Amino acid sequence: MMLLSTRHTLVCSATSAAAPKRSIVPCSRKSLRVCAKLGDQPGSQKETSGADQGSFGKIEAPVRDTAPDGLKVNVEDRDTDQFLRSKEANKDTEWFGTEVGFLDGMRFYGAIPEVNNCRLAMLGFFSAIVAEATTGLNLFQQVQAAPVPIAAVFLTITAATTIPVVRGLPRRGNSVFSPDAELINGRLAMLAFLSIVTVTALHGSYLDTWPFWVKKTVGI
Repeated sequence: MMLLSTRHTLVCSATSAAAPKRSIVPCSRKSLRVCAKLGDQPGSQKETSGADQGSFGKIEAPVRDTAPDGLKVNVEDRDTDQFLRSKEANKDTEWFGTEVGFLDGMRFYGAIPEVNNCRLAMLGFFSAIVAEATTGLNLFQQVQAAPVPIAAVFLTITAATTIPVVRGLPRRGNSVFSPDAELINGRLAMLAFLSIVTVTALHGSYLDTWPFWVKKTVGI
């Protein structure tokens, strides 16, 4: 298979050993990874070295445009990752008729971990700020005061992220909040949540470290 690039278009060329004719399929930049998979037919010469052919390649790669991903990470030589992507480790696809195995989705390079962590971080950052502003409890005190509801929300978000993946459904966005935007915002939220944990551990409060004019502006 060859990928041909011009100034305005990207095209995918798949050559079969059985048929010498070459088919050209127009591809947009955003769907380049999807187009590349068209060459994955019997007899094709598609090069797969270094590309994730598990849950990430099936679910996450097609919907990512500008957000960096794990496609270029060579995981072929890692025995643990190969096992977690194997049929032997994902018998649940046979038991429940799912498209993607649970272990395949949950592995480090799978389709679930980063997306799930991004969603938890966005919710956690917002919730921690609002709860501290309204109750005066810092992050650690909030966890001590309501461990069961927090754990329930954690499990609910994780389940809501996992179920579409095992069913083989990629994330869908809209013109305002695309799959890439979710990842970028989520990565920023992870850094922000880490700052809450660090500042609270050092000073006992996160909002108390904010400048007076900032707290007055936001009404805290």
